[in-house]
Amino acid sequence: MDRKALLIALFASLALNLFIGGMVVGAKLSERRPPPREQRMPFMNGPGPVAAAIRGLPPEQREAFRAAVPDALRSSNAQFRQARQLRQSAMRRLTDEPVDTQAVLADLARARAIETEARGALDGRVVGFAATLPAEHRANFARAMLRPQRGPGSGRGPGGPRGPEGRMGAGGEGGPPPVADR
Repeated sequence: MDRKALLIALFASLALNLFIGGMVVGAKLSERRPPPREQRMPFMNGPGPVAAAIRGLPPEQREAFRAAVPDALRSSNAQFRQARQLRQSAMRRLTDEPVDTQAVLADLARARAIETEARGALDGRVVGFAATLPAEHRANFARAMLRPQRGPGSGRGPGGPRGPEGRMGAGGEGGPPPVADR
């Protein structure tokens, strides 16, 4: 092998090794990096009223919200998970012969109570945070929380499940047509 070919092979090998080494180091460094804030608190980017209200705040107040809420979210997520497991257990009991309706209803009632407690704790955190906002931002926050939400789970058609006039059976897309009096 001549000297020129050996030099080319050496540089090609060096370049390939640097490329592979860079990939390995990059992979190791990316494992240590915490996920972006949007992934740690995904509800902040969702379609719900809290997400819309938070998005309407100035950046420093969004940061304050992010700092105030994580503990309540972890706690409530555990409670929501427990309630979901209770509901699933209750539904599985419906396959038993004979069905113990009192036990199924008791599990469903416990699941509702757990969800209510979790929602109350979250509401307390959100209201407590909103109370610390300046009056103008608090008013914007409240308006965003009251605004009807569009998107998955927000209802069928204009005005959600209650129809465009906001009442059930209004004859709009959101509900059944009114029943004629007999």
